[in-house]
Amino acid sequence: MSMTDEERIKMISQSYMNLEVNKKISVNRQTYGYVSKIIDNKKSGEKSFIITDGNPKVQKPKEVKQITILYQGSIGINKILVNPGDVWRDWGVNNLPTAVQVINAGGATAMPQLKSAAHTLQETMQMYPNAKVSVYGHSLGSMNGQYAISDLPTAFHDRLEGVYLYQGPNIYSILNPRQQAAADKLTNEGKIFNFIDTRDLVPIGYSLTKKQVGTVIEVTSKKVKLGKQHMLGGYLFDQDGNLVTQSKGIIQLAKHQTSKELDRLAEIHHQFSHSGKGISSSQEIFLDAMQAKTITLGYKQAIQSEIDTVVKWLNNEIEQANLLWSQTKRDTNRWGEHLNDTEKMAILAEN
Repeated sequence: MSMTDEERIKMISQSYMNLEVNKKISVNRQTYGYVSKIIDNKKSGEKSFIITDGNPKVQKPKEVKQITILYQGSIGINKILVNPGDVWRDWGVNNLPTAVQVINAGGATAMPQLKSAAHTLQETMQMYPNAKVSVYGHSLGSMNGQYAISDLPTAFHDRLEGVYLYQGPNIYSILNPRQQAAADKLTNEGKIFNFIDTRDLVPIGYSLTKKQVGTVIEVTSKKVKLGKQHMLGGYLFDQDGNLVTQSKGIIQLAKHQTSKELDRLAEIHHQFSHSGKGISSSQEIFLDAMQAKTITLGYKQAIQSEIDTVVKWLNNEIEQANLLWSQTKRDTNRWGEHLNDTEKMAILAEN
């Protein structure tokens, strides 16, 4: 099921809610599935949620067609008096050692929670053999997602529908060569998207000279309080729910979203056609209209990104032209002290 950027933010935010098994997961009153399993690994600190498209009370694993995995981020360090064990596992065992590895461009081994997250993804894909999988992660959950996807055996790659990671450090340098090759492959296939707000202090390790897990999309944000900035509170959206950004990666995301929606419409067309009654004219019109809308919205997002790039370039050129003109006038005043303003302008016009 397709989602806007704004709806995906609401989806990952659910990982911080008090979810329970069998709980319905909805975004903007649209049901996306049910919590089928909660991973609360006290040894590694991993907390993740497995969401299936049907109610786990009645749906068999082989009947599941769509899975969403939510990797929860760190528990707040301010909760140390309430949950000292969880705070220590998130920060002392995972966050801080991994940050040191990122800063030093590598480390001897991945932290426990990253390995645990990789096990969760592979085990889940084995449990639901016929399901497409979407992965979400925020903060430490983003690191979990980056590592889990990079460690995923090639046999599972075709079942990955999309990976959406937010406000986590760039852990590419701590991956081994096999994992880096997998990350490169899935990034080039347009399946992983890594969102960062540079006003936040957490997403470290990104630069034009470094590789990363996924297509990096640097969002245009507003400045809010430090904690809210990290919790995606600075993200901006247009009237259609698309992220406001001048990052080239948004074009890749638009293509990905359009392709997913067209695949979904093709599946609906197939179901209508094989329903025993064939496809009616009203159903055909509906699907044609939805296909046209999908393509139009995809082009709109891609074109808007290009327009934003051109506007940014023009503004920069105008700024440089104004600086050059100011310098030229200063030079003219210095070298042409004996001339009046009209004579100075006449000389400049000749050159």
